[in-house]
Amino acid sequence: MDARDAWRRKHAREAAPWRGPVHAAPLLAGLSGRVVELGAGGGKVAGALPAESVALDWAPEGLRDAGRPRLVADARALPFRDGSLDALVAIHVLGHLAAADRPRALAGWARALRPGGALVLEVFARGDAREGEGREVEPGTWERGGVATHHFSEAELRALLAGWRGDLLVEERRLRWGTRRALRGRFTRPAP
Repeated sequence: MDARDAWRRKHAREAAPWRGPVHAAPLLAGLSGRVVELGAGGGKVAGALPAESVALDWAPEGLRDAGRPRLVADARALPFRDGSLDALVAIHVLGHLAAADRPRALAGWARALRPGGALVLEVFARGDAREGEGREVEPGTWERGGVATHHFSEAELRALLAGWRGDLLVEERRLRWGTRRALRGRFTRPAP
């Protein structure tokens, strides 16, 4: 099963697959201009973004209720001109990409952002309660139902973000069913 088909099936069977608070909301405050949310399927983050922000997902089923401008495209190869975006929001997107695609995606995101543009990023961290669930397909990456999720160490994510300016925050929340660990931050586009 290919990853795109797995996401399409997930969105077809779950109208709102993600619920609860947007923990990155403080990092989204003040975003304006041309803002694109990558992997927008499900719409959880939409309420914390400007109304005119663009919802981008590679599964059209995930955009059916976006309530804002929508674009079906691949986050690994953005269809935007160089320097044309003010901000990109990638909440739990980078960790769903294969290891070989992550540096290329980040380079494409930097290309599409204007100088000084913002990247708001959140990923699952090592030690998260769901780490290790499913079948390991790459070191640190487990697949369940055709959807692969990578759990990053701080050092690994910092290395991928070399050149980006910003602080990496670590969050740990204890829930009744386990501990959620995430890494997030608001970063500025690196110089070309």
